[in-house]
Amino acid sequence: MNQYSKSESTVNSIAKLLRKRKAHYLANRRGYRVYQKAYPLFAIKIFKNRVKRVAFLRYLHYTCIYCILRWAEGRKGMDKRILDISDIDPIVISIGRTTFPPGFTSTSNAGLTDHDIQLVYKGSGVVVVDGVEYFLEKGDVITVFPQESFYVKTTSNSPFGRYHIHFDFTRIKTKRTLSPTLLDGTLWPRLVHLEDDLEARSLCTDIILHKLEDSLPSKIIMNGKFSAFLGLLLDRHLSPSAQRTRQNLKSRRNVMLAREHIKASYAKDITLKELADIAGLSTNYFGRMFKAHIGVSPRHYIIETRLNQAKRMLLGSDKNISEIARLVGYDNICYFSSEFRKREGISPTEFIARLIEEGE
Repeated sequence: MNQYSKSESTVNSIAKLLRKRKAHYLANRRGYRVYQKAYPLFAIKIFKNRVKRVAFLRYLHYTCIYCILRWAEGRKGMDKRILDISDIDPIVISIGRTTFPPGFTSTSNAGLTDHDIQLVYKGSGVVVVDGVEYFLEKGDVITVFPQESFYVKTTSNSPFGRYHIHFDFTRIKTKRTLSPTLLDGTLWPRLVHLEDDLEARSLCTDIILHKLEDSLPSKIIMNGKFSAFLGLLLDRHLSPSAQRTRQNLKSRRNVMLAREHIKASYAKDITLKELADIAGLSTNYFGRMFKAHIGVSPRHYIIETRLNQAKRMLLGSDKNISEIARLVGYDNICYFSSEFRKREGISPTEFIARLIEEGE
């Protein structure tokens, strides 16, 4: 069977298939036209001339292959929801510096449309991302990714200051919400700690100044400074000591969860095992980590929290010492007085008398 016979057979097979599907087959002297009622746009003109017929079938064949390849490429692009780190071209959208007072809680930011990177330059606080709390201190850098919601709250008695930069990793509009993956296949890090944040703070200040100038050269310099900032974070993340730092950050986060539990439940009988379970650590390891991050043992911190609350009640309420002792977790007033004297140097009664003297 020669090439033309094969083409003839193919055309006859197509015509036969269309007749089975109740298609209308019309012939005229110039060629055959095939129409199908169910699909009005589906129309193929098959020429009587064999050369034209073979050329047309080849064209149809290669067109189908091209469409399949384009479809496969599109599917591949849809499945790849991340950028390669070598393809990033970061652009700054906005930048600012904010200081939150003690006891402050911000409103929740609904799902972001861009990336938000935050550098803590003063104090300590908590950034809650999609319900997960991240306890941050000076030198910590956290990245909030698109579609994530977050809010900020302070947990210490000192202000909580941070730089915040909204940006995209690429200028391509269809890929702006994508985040890069590193050479080892891991995603861009959520949390990085800078032991020395002087250079990072300097870069953030320069970015703010160039953002305010709002000129083309300033925009180029600003995005260059921000690329240097991202490079600084990446260099720190990939350094040999970064693994140990990440473990310390994780243990600190667990310790902070236990500390928040103490603040909320200081009036109850809190055991070391209960706190260790909240932190997800063994009892001995939790005790060491708590003292390393807070500066005192868990038991000492519980006593401090209770006595600080007792002093507030002695200052601002009319309750007697026995009631206050019970409200802060001491059923035995003698033990409460002993702990109070040990920490303050005077008894609760003497503390009240001193307040009265100072008021007069």
